[in-house]
Amino acid sequence: MGKRVFLRLTLVFLFLSSSLLAANSLDLKDFDAYVQKVMSDWKVPGAAIVIVKDGKVVLSKGYGLRDVKNNLPVTEQTLFPIASITKSFTVATLGTLASEGKLDWDKPVREYLPDFRLSDDVLTARVTPRDLVTHRTGLPRHDATWYRSDLTREDMYSRLRYLEPNRDLRREFQYNNLMFMTAGYMAGKLAGSTWEDAVSTRIFKPLGMTSSNFDFGASFKSAADVAHPYRKEVDAENMEDSGTCEPERRHPTISPALGATSDSRSSHSRCVPEHDNHHTAIQLSRAMLHGLRIQPFAYN
Repeated sequence: MGKRVFLRLTLVFLFLSSSLLAANSLDLKDFDAYVQKVMSDWKVPGAAIVIVKDGKVVLSKGYGLRDVKNNLPVTEQTLFPIASITKSFTVATLGTLASEGKLDWDKPVREYLPDFRLSDDVLTARVTPRDLVTHRTGLPRHDATWYRSDLTREDMYSRLRYLEPNRDLRREFQYNNLMFMTAGYMAGKLAGSTWEDAVSTRIFKPLGMTSSNFDFGASFKSAADVAHPYRKEVDAENMEDSGTCEPERRHPTISPALGATSDSRSSHSRCVPEHDNHHTAIQLSRAMLHGLRIQPFAYN
Protein backbone atom coordinates (compact mmCIF):
# COMPACT_ATOMS: atom_id res chain seq x y z
CA MET A 1 0.00 0.00 0.00
CA GLY A 2 1.36 3.41 -0.90
CA LYS A 3 2.44 5.69 1.87
CA ARG A 4 0.67 9.03 1.96
CA VAL A 5 2.56 12.09 2.99
CA PHE A 6 0.71 15.36 3.36
CA LEU A 7 2.61 18.31 1.99
CA ARG A 8 1.43 21.85 2.33
CA LEU A 9 2.80 25.12 1.13
CA THR A 10 5.08 26.33 3.84
CA LEU A 11 5.15 29.72 5.52
CA VAL A 12 8.58 30.38 6.97
CA PHE A 13 9.73 33.17 9.26
CA LEU A 14 13.44 33.54 9.91
CA PHE A 15 14.19 35.81 12.84
CA LEU A 16 17.98 35.95 13.04
CA SER A 17 19.63 37.60 16.03
CA SER A 18 22.45 40.05 15.40
CA SER A 19 24.87 37.69 17.14
CA LEU A 20 24.37 35.21 14.29
CA LEU A 21 24.92 37.77 11.55
CA ALA A 22 27.85 39.89 10.46
CA ALA A 23 28.44 42.88 12.67
CA ASN A 24 28.07 45.53 9.96
CA SER A 25 26.37 43.83 7.05
CA LEU A 26 24.28 40.87 6.04
CA ASP A 27 25.52 38.92 3.06
CA LEU A 28 22.56 37.27 1.39
CA LYS A 29 24.06 36.66 -2.04
CA ASP A 30 23.74 32.88 -1.72
CA PHE A 31 20.50 32.91 0.23
CA ASP A 32 18.11 32.58 -2.72
CA ALA A 33 19.99 29.56 -4.00
CA TYR A 34 19.93 28.03 -0.53
CA VAL A 35 16.17 28.52 -0.19
CA GLN A 36 15.51 27.09 -3.62
CA LYS A 37 17.62 24.02 -2.84
CA VAL A 38 15.81 23.40 0.43
CA MET A 39 12.44 23.80 -1.27
CA SER A 40 13.52 21.36 -3.95
CA ASP A 41 14.81 18.85 -1.41
CA TRP A 42 11.57 18.98 0.57
CA LYS A 43 9.33 19.33 -2.48
CA VAL A 44 7.79 22.60 -1.22
CA PRO A 45 5.95 24.45 -4.03
CA GLY A 46 6.11 27.87 -2.39
CA ALA A 47 7.25 29.72 0.70
CA ALA A 48 7.54 33.22 2.13
CA ILE A 49 10.52 34.30 4.20
CA VAL A 50 11.14 37.31 6.42
CA ILE A 51 14.54 38.07 7.94
CA VAL A 52 14.71 40.69 10.68
CA LYS A 53 18.09 42.05 11.79
CA ASP A 54 18.60 44.69 14.48
CA GLY A 55 14.94 45.54 14.47
CA LYS A 56 14.74 46.04 10.72
CA VAL A 57 13.35 43.87 7.95
CA VAL A 58 16.31 43.12 5.68
CA LEU A 59 14.59 40.54 3.51
CA SER A 60 10.94 39.95 2.76
CA LYS A 61 10.41 37.73 -0.22
CA GLY A 62 8.22 35.07 -1.73
CA TYR A 63 9.64 31.97 -3.34
CA GLY A 64 7.98 29.54 -5.68
CA LEU A 65 4.28 29.24 -6.42
CA ARG A 66 1.14 29.58 -4.37
CA ASP A 67 -0.81 27.90 -7.17
CA VAL A 68 1.15 25.42 -9.28
CA LYS A 69 -1.58 24.71 -11.80
CA ASN A 70 -2.02 28.37 -12.72
CA ASN A 71 1.65 29.29 -12.22
CA LEU A 72 0.83 31.99 -9.64
CA PRO A 73 3.69 33.18 -7.41
CA VAL A 74 3.78 33.78 -3.66
CA THR A 75 3.27 37.53 -2.99
CA GLU A 76 3.12 39.87 -0.01
CA GLN A 77 -0.62 39.30 0.31
CA THR A 78 -0.57 35.51 0.00
CA LEU A 79 -2.60 33.93 2.80
CA PHE A 80 -1.14 30.85 4.48
CA PRO A 81 -2.50 28.64 7.25
CA ILE A 82 0.13 29.12 9.95
CA ALA A 83 -0.72 25.99 11.96
CA SER A 84 1.05 25.86 15.32
CA ILE A 85 2.56 29.32 14.93
CA THR A 86 -0.93 30.19 16.18
CA LYS A 87 0.27 29.14 19.64
CA SER A 88 2.54 32.20 19.72
CA PHE A 89 -0.50 34.45 19.34
CA THR A 90 -2.34 32.59 22.09
CA VAL A 91 0.57 33.07 24.50
CA ALA A 92 0.99 36.72 23.50
CA THR A 93 -2.71 37.33 24.13
CA LEU A 94 -2.39 35.78 27.58
CA GLY A 95 0.64 38.02 28.12
CA THR A 96 -1.47 41.13 27.52
CA LEU A 97 -3.92 39.86 30.12
CA ALA A 98 -1.05 39.24 32.54
CA SER A 99 0.21 42.78 32.02
CA GLU A 100 -3.26 44.06 32.96
CA GLY A 101 -3.22 42.05 36.18
CA LYS A 102 -5.91 39.67 34.99
CA LEU A 103 -3.62 36.64 34.91
CA ASP A 104 -0.74 35.28 36.96
CA TRP A 105 1.21 32.66 35.04
CA ASP A 106 1.91 30.65 38.18
CA LYS A 107 -1.43 30.63 39.96
CA PRO A 108 -3.68 27.59 39.50
CA VAL A 109 -5.86 27.56 36.40
CA ARG A 110 -8.79 26.90 38.73
CA GLU A 111 -8.54 30.50 39.94
CA TYR A 112 -9.51 31.66 36.45
CA LEU A 113 -11.61 28.71 35.32
CA PRO A 114 -13.41 27.33 38.40
CA ASP A 115 -14.89 24.47 36.36
CA PHE A 116 -11.47 23.36 35.05
CA ARG A 117 -11.03 19.69 35.80
CA LEU A 118 -8.54 17.00 34.86
CA SER A 119 -8.72 13.32 35.74
CA ASP A 120 -6.80 13.74 38.98
CA ASP A 121 -7.93 16.15 41.70
CA VAL A 122 -4.39 16.97 42.80
CA LEU A 123 -3.33 17.65 39.21
CA THR A 124 -6.41 19.78 38.67
CA ALA A 125 -5.56 21.90 41.69
CA ARG A 126 -1.92 22.41 40.76
CA VAL A 127 -1.86 23.05 36.99
CA THR A 128 -1.03 26.67 36.13
CA PRO A 129 -1.36 28.73 32.93
CA ARG A 130 2.40 28.37 32.48
CA ASP A 131 2.02 24.59 32.56
CA LEU A 132 -0.66 24.73 29.86
CA VAL A 133 1.52 26.60 27.38
CA THR A 134 4.81 24.82 28.12
CA HIS A 135 3.47 21.30 27.53
CA ARG A 136 4.24 20.00 31.01
CA THR A 137 0.88 19.03 32.48
CA GLY A 138 1.67 15.31 32.27
CA LEU A 139 -0.93 14.65 29.58
CA PRO A 140 0.15 13.08 26.29
CA ARG A 141 -1.20 14.43 23.00
CA HIS A 142 -4.64 12.74 22.90
CA ASP A 143 -5.04 14.26 19.42
CA ALA A 144 -7.57 11.64 18.35
CA THR A 145 -9.93 13.28 20.85
CA TRP A 146 -10.31 16.45 18.80
CA TYR A 147 -9.32 15.48 15.26
CA ARG A 148 -12.41 15.65 13.02
CA SER A 149 -14.59 16.11 16.07
CA ASP A 150 -17.79 18.16 15.92
CA LEU A 151 -17.66 19.06 19.60
CA THR A 152 -17.57 22.73 20.50
CA ARG A 153 -14.58 24.17 22.33
CA GLU A 154 -16.55 24.34 25.56
CA ASP A 155 -17.70 20.75 25.18
CA MET A 156 -14.16 19.57 24.52
CA TYR A 157 -12.93 21.57 27.50
CA SER A 158 -15.52 19.92 29.74
CA ARG A 159 -14.29 16.47 28.65
CA LEU A 160 -10.65 17.01 29.63
CA ARG A 161 -11.44 15.21 32.91
CA TYR A 162 -11.65 11.92 31.01
CA LEU A 163 -8.13 12.10 29.58
CA GLU A 164 -5.47 10.22 31.50
CA PRO A 165 -1.99 11.64 32.14
CA ASN A 166 1.00 9.38 31.67
CA ARG A 167 3.60 11.51 33.46
CA ASP A 168 3.75 13.53 36.64
CA LEU A 169 3.20 17.28 36.50
CA ARG A 170 6.27 19.21 35.28
CA ARG A 171 8.38 16.10 34.84
CA GLU A 172 8.47 15.94 31.05
CA PHE A 173 7.73 17.97 27.93
CA GLN A 174 4.77 16.43 26.09
CA TYR A 175 3.34 18.40 23.20
CA ASN A 176 -0.36 18.91 23.77
CA ASN A 177 -2.79 20.84 21.56
CA LEU A 178 -5.67 20.38 23.98
CA MET A 179 -3.83 22.28 26.70
CA PHE A 180 -3.34 25.16 24.28
CA MET A 181 -7.02 24.98 23.47
CA THR A 182 -7.63 25.34 27.20
CA ALA A 183 -5.24 28.29 27.38
CA GLY A 184 -7.12 29.98 24.55
CA TYR A 185 -10.45 29.22 26.15
CA MET A 186 -9.15 30.82 29.34
CA ALA A 187 -7.92 33.88 27.43
CA GLY A 188 -11.38 34.39 26.00
CA LYS A 189 -13.01 34.11 29.40
CA LEU A 190 -10.56 36.54 31.01
CA ALA A 191 -11.05 39.00 28.16
CA GLY A 192 -14.81 38.75 28.48
CA SER A 193 -15.18 37.48 24.94
CA THR A 194 -13.78 34.57 22.92
CA TRP A 195 -10.24 33.57 22.02
CA GLU A 196 -10.81 34.76 18.46
CA ASP A 197 -12.01 38.19 19.60
CA ALA A 198 -9.19 38.50 22.13
CA VAL A 199 -6.48 37.76 19.56
CA SER A 200 -8.06 40.07 17.01
CA THR A 201 -8.43 42.94 19.47
CA ARG A 202 -5.11 42.57 21.28
CA ILE A 203 -2.76 41.40 18.52
CA PHE A 204 -4.11 41.56 14.97
CA LYS A 205 -5.67 45.02 15.08
CA PRO A 206 -2.81 46.82 16.89
CA LEU A 207 -0.34 45.33 14.39
CA GLY A 208 -2.49 46.14 11.38
CA MET A 209 -2.84 42.47 10.45
CA THR A 210 -6.02 43.11 8.52
CA SER A 211 -5.87 39.94 6.42
CA SER A 212 -5.28 37.57 9.33
CA ASN A 213 -8.22 35.41 10.32
CA PHE A 214 -9.25 32.07 11.76
CA ASP A 215 -10.79 30.29 8.78
CA PHE A 216 -8.42 29.17 6.05
CA GLY A 217 -11.15 27.17 4.38
CA ALA A 218 -13.22 30.30 3.83
CA SER A 219 -10.13 32.22 2.73
CA PHE A 220 -9.27 29.50 0.24
CA LYS A 221 -12.69 29.83 -1.37
CA SER A 222 -12.94 33.62 -1.38
CA ALA A 223 -9.47 35.20 -1.33
CA ALA A 224 -7.73 35.98 -4.63
CA ASP A 225 -4.24 35.44 -3.24
CA VAL A 226 -4.09 32.29 -1.15
CA ALA A 227 -1.62 29.44 -0.86
CA HIS A 228 -2.98 26.20 -2.28
CA PRO A 229 -2.40 23.10 -0.19
CA TYR A 230 -0.71 20.17 -1.87
CA ARG A 231 -0.49 16.49 -1.12
CA LYS A 232 2.23 14.20 -2.32
CA GLU A 233 1.21 10.64 -3.01
CA VAL A 234 4.24 8.49 -2.44
CA ASP A 235 4.16 5.06 -4.02
CA ALA A 236 6.72 2.62 -2.67
CA GLU A 237 7.66 1.46 -6.17
CA ASN A 238 7.68 4.48 -8.45
CA MET A 239 7.51 7.48 -6.07
CA GLU A 240 4.94 9.21 -8.23
CA ASP A 241 3.47 12.53 -7.16
CA SER A 242 -0.09 13.72 -7.50
CA GLY A 243 -1.28 17.28 -7.44
CA THR A 244 -3.36 19.63 -5.36
CA CYS A 245 -5.90 18.76 -2.70
CA GLU A 246 -8.65 20.54 -0.82
CA PRO A 247 -7.78 22.36 2.42
CA GLU A 248 -7.88 20.21 5.52
CA ARG A 249 -11.15 20.36 7.41
CA ARG A 250 -11.32 23.22 9.89
CA HIS A 251 -10.97 22.46 13.57
CA PRO A 252 -12.39 25.59 15.25
CA THR A 253 -12.53 23.76 18.56
CA ILE A 254 -8.76 23.54 18.70
CA SER A 255 -8.01 26.84 16.93
CA PRO A 256 -5.99 28.39 19.81
CA ALA A 257 -3.40 25.70 19.09
CA LEU A 258 -3.30 25.69 15.30
CA GLY A 259 -6.13 27.60 13.63
CA ALA A 260 -4.91 31.01 12.42
CA THR A 261 -4.43 32.18 8.84
CA SER A 262 -2.23 35.12 7.95
CA ASP A 263 -0.78 36.97 5.00
CA SER A 264 2.70 35.79 4.33
CA ARG A 265 4.99 38.69 5.10
CA SER A 266 3.63 42.22 5.49
CA SER A 267 1.82 41.57 8.76
CA HIS A 268 4.41 39.51 10.62
CA SER A 269 7.32 41.74 9.64
CA ARG A 270 5.64 44.58 11.54
CA CYS A 271 6.50 42.91 14.80
CA VAL A 272 10.12 43.80 15.46
CA PRO A 273 12.13 44.40 18.65
CA GLU A 274 12.59 47.81 20.17
CA HIS A 275 16.26 47.23 21.03
CA ASP A 276 19.04 46.06 18.73
CA ASN A 277 20.51 43.53 21.13
CA HIS A 278 17.32 41.56 21.73
CA HIS A 279 17.82 37.90 20.86
CA THR A 280 14.71 37.34 18.76
CA ALA A 281 12.45 39.63 16.82
CA ILE A 282 9.20 37.77 17.31
CA GLN A 283 9.12 38.18 21.09
CA LEU A 284 6.17 40.46 21.53
CA SER A 285 7.48 41.64 24.89
CA ARG A 286 9.22 44.49 23.01
CA ALA A 287 7.04 44.75 19.96
CA MET A 288 6.40 48.30 18.80
CA LEU A 289 4.23 49.61 15.98
CA HIS A 290 3.90 53.34 15.33
CA GLY A 291 5.04 53.97 18.90
CA LEU A 292 2.52 51.54 20.39
CA ARG A 293 3.84 48.72 22.55
CA ILE A 294 1.28 45.96 22.24
CA GLN A 295 2.84 43.77 24.92
CA PRO A 296 4.71 45.07 27.96
CA PHE A 297 7.23 42.84 29.70
CA ALA A 298 5.06 40.16 31.23
CA TYR A 299 6.62 36.78 30.58
CA ASN A 300 9.09 36.44 33.44
